[in-house]
Amino acid sequence: MKIAPALQAAIIDGLGPRVRKRVDAFLADPPALAKAVPFGNATVTIAAEVATEPEHLTCDCLLAPNCAHRAAVALLLDVSDAPAEEVLEEPEPAESLVLSEAQEETIGLAWARLAIALQIGTGRLSAVDRAGFAGDLHRMRVHGLVVADRALTGYVTSIGGTPALDSFTAVLLNLHLLRTRPPGVDVEELLGKSRQPYRAVGGLNLVPLFAEAILTASGFAGAQVTFAAAGRTWTLARLRPGGRAEIPERYWAGDVWAGVSDPLAVLSRHRLLVSDATARLDGRLGGGRQVRAARSAPVLGWDEVPAGFTVVSGP
Repeated sequence: MKIAPALQAAIIDGLGPRVRKRVDAFLADPPALAKAVPFGNATVTIAAEVATEPEHLTCDCLLAPNCAHRAAVALLLDVSDAPAEEVLEEPEPAESLVLSEAQEETIGLAWARLAIALQIGTGRLSAVDRAGFAGDLHRMRVHGLVVADRALTGYVTSIGGTPALDSFTAVLLNLHLLRTRPPGVDVEELLGKSRQPYRAVGGLNLVPLFAEAILTASGFAGAQVTFAAAGRTWTLARLRPGGRAEIPERYWAGDVWAGVSDPLAVLSRHRLLVSDATARLDGRLGGGRQVRAARSAPVLGWDEVPAGFTVVSGP
């Protein structure tokens, strides 16, 4: 279960100082997340997998909706990724080296908040600080700071657990370069490109080609498998906030995708039958309630390379 950063920020912004202190107390000893989260005589109900509207997160106490119970649950939920349609402003061309006023303001606000986190430590961030980061995420998504958004998402998601230092470092570096814009810097690359939407592509009989390590500029690490089907390639990636040390863990992690819980180490050695598949234009496979996959026959060697592909070897 996740929450849109705009909703998370709005919930905290509506609280008084005393209620915010109660939220901090709840976060110091947080309850387990579920569809219904009990707080003594009060219960917070989460009505959506991704909470985007106020009615998706409700509490039955007398102080609701501006209560500490609802706010604590909002801060315990991971922030959602930005859908492609949420990015409303295209980045400025790299040649101009000019950012919009809204982009400059967004960079300044996020930079100041990250400086606070650096000074006091992630573990001492208050509910107000965390809500501030949610507001920063929302502004980054609205104004096209895609790389910064992805890195900050990784860091914010880790608050309350082990801080994602690689993501924290990545967003600091990205914002620093955007603030200073030294000669030779590619502003368009620093801003990043918005995520492409996922579209239905029907059934696929995926044949694995290879697996590779992935390390992103926004502080994410993991692995990716490239498959062949229908005359083109498709990719399945598992990325989390982190650095090089986390790559083997992501390669062997058994995350659930389309009903399959095998690690990429196994999926990269077997055919996959996928029904109602979704994918981006670049071939990255998506999830969704309708997508279902099943592991099929193992691929034993390069002699099973699908038609249209050639094995190249030698120096």
